[in-house]
This record gives sequence, structure tokens and C-alpha cells, in this order.
Amino acid sequence: FWKRDDYDELEGFQQQELAKVKHMLLKKEESLGQMEKELEASRKELSRALEDLQASNSLSSRLAAELQELQRQHADLEAKRDQLLGEKESAKNEITNLEQRDHELQAYIQQMSADLQNAQVTASSYEKTLETLQAEHKAVKLEYEQYKQMVCPGTSHA
Repeated sequence: FWKRDDYDELEGFQQQELAKVKHMLLKKEESLGQMEKELEASRKELSRALEDLQASNSLSSRLAAELQELQRQHADLEAKRDQLLGEKESAKNEITNLEQRDHELQAYIQQMSADLQNAQVTASSYEKTLETLQAEHKAVKLEYEQYKQMVCPGTSHA
């Protein structure tokens, strides 16, 4: 009887221990299931993050290429601007030189006009003097002819 009691008690303990182990196993299985769900969710999240990273890397590469192209265009435009500024400065200098030459030519033209006017006045004066001298010459010649006729009648040099 005593053995039977020990045996029943031992069997009861075994049943309790087995129930505890089953309970622990059930809890571990539930915990494992939860962890597997979390792991799957983490894998999906990691997959999405990797896709986002690839998209970001692709965008970054594209933007880097665009930036490089824009920097090249910027350098080209700066060179063109510098060239145009040089041409503009050259054109300003040329305009200044041409304006100075224009003023010089205007002054020369004015001087030439004044000289021409003076020459015309002088020529007009010389023409009047010539006319006066020719008229005087004609009068003197006529007087000479008349004097000659009076002094030497009969000789005529006409």
C-alpha cells in the first residue's frame, strides 16, 4: 500500500511536472510563433528599407550626375560671361576712341570750313582787286592810246 501510495504520488508529481512542461512548451510555442511573426514583419520592413535605400541611391546618383552637368554648364556660362564682358569693354574702348576721333574730325571740318570761308573771302577780294586792276589797266591803256593819238596822230596800234 505504501508503495502504491508512493507510486501514485510519484505519478501525480510526474503528471504535474508533465503538465508544467506542456504548459511551458505551449508558452514557448506561442512565444516562438510571436517571434516568427515579428521576424517576418522585420524582414518585410528590412526589404522595404532596402528598396528605399536602392531608390535613394539611384536618386542620389541621378542628382549627382545632374549636379555635375549643372556645374559644367555653370563653368561654361561663366567663361562665356567673362568673354562677353571682355568684348563689352573692348567695344566701350572702341566707342570712346571713335567718339574722340569724331570730335577731332568735327573740329577739323570746322577749321576747314573756316579756312574755306576765309579763302573764299580772300578770293573774292582778289577778284575785286583784279577787276579793279583790269579796269584801271583798261583806263590807262585807253589814256595811253588817246595820248598817243594826240602826240603822234596817224599811228594807230589797235
